[in-house]
Amino acid sequence: MEYGPVRSKMSDRARAMCAAANAAVAEHDRVDKLFKRSCHDVDAHLFADVEGFPLNAVGDLVWFDLDERSKIERLIVRLLRYDKAHSGGRAPDVWHCLLSSVYPFMTSWGIDKMLLALVLRTLHNRAKGRCWVQYIEYACGRGNLSKAALRRGLRGVSFDKIYSSSHDVLTIAGLRLWLLALAASLPKCLVWHGTQCSSFVTLSLSQSLRYKENDWLGDQDKLFVKVGNMLADITGLTMCLAFLMDGVEVLEQPLNSRMPLTPCLRAALVFTCAQKITTYHSCFGGETLKPLQLWSSCSMMTALARDRPIVMRSDAVLARRDKNGGFTGVKHLLLESQAYTLQFGDAVISALLSSSS
Repeated sequence: MEYGPVRSKMSDRARAMCAAANAAVAEHDRVDKLFKRSCHDVDAHLFADVEGFPLNAVGDLVWFDLDERSKIERLIVRLLRYDKAHSGGRAPDVWHCLLSSVYPFMTSWGIDKMLLALVLRTLHNRAKGRCWVQYIEYACGRGNLSKAALRRGLRGVSFDKIYSSSHDVLTIAGLRLWLLALAASLPKCLVWHGTQCSSFVTLSLSQSLRYKENDWLGDQDKLFVKVGNMLADITGLTMCLAFLMDGVEVLEQPLNSRMPLTPCLRAALVFTCAQKITTYHSCFGGETLKPLQLWSSCSMMTALARDRPIVMRSDAVLARRDKNGGFTGVKHLLLESQAYTLQFGDAVISALLSSSS
């Protein structure tokens, strides 16, 4: 019996497997380098060309398309009307304070003019050919969603304070950076908000005390609650701006998070006509069930909806109820669940790209 041909076939198969493994490693390294440049290394200098506002010599906003400007102004009036109806008018005060800290020259302006200025800046940059950002991931964590975008050849930026203190949106520099990314955004840019949820979920309810009676703002004497409220207010601002800039705005939260119920964000979701999309991280290769709620005005994101799967493993849940009715988190699973899987990131980018194909 001759064994030569068999050895040759096995050798060819081994070489093919080795080549595939090497290609996968090379692709992983390539994407990691791109992610570092588009996340770790991102600062305000990257956006120097898009920072200026379209103002004339006396400081008035200028835009050549009067019909488009009028449309944006009407939308902003509607936004503020919704905010007054759904959140008691919280947004103008909070957003004015935030934007005044970043742009002191706007302090004497009304919030309507501030919002108009931010939108017209982006439109001006697009008209000048200065925009290049196709995705923005706020609070990106491990960045698997951003890496999926990079693998598909998209250009964008990712922010998280774990990579740079300049990304911390609770600082003036960080908020400026978040807004600069929008100033460089192209139409249909994905603007993904993975805003920190820790003070909004059921697991922290006994401490946060977020209830309908306090408009879901919780015990504001506690720092972690105040921080959560500010993050929700900023998320509402950037969701509205992305919508006004013809972006694809998305908020992701655990299904039991009360963040979408908070005043500014509630008004933002009503204004943008956002749909609630329910899905499960385990359907995308996640180790835990992790029910998710996604909010977006863009119908292509409904492609991420999934029915609740049957969970076979008892450890595939993030928290368990004790005999007293309280919840205890499974620490290692909670930490792991904070990161999206690569499969989830791929699904998001596939949904985004399907709308332009």
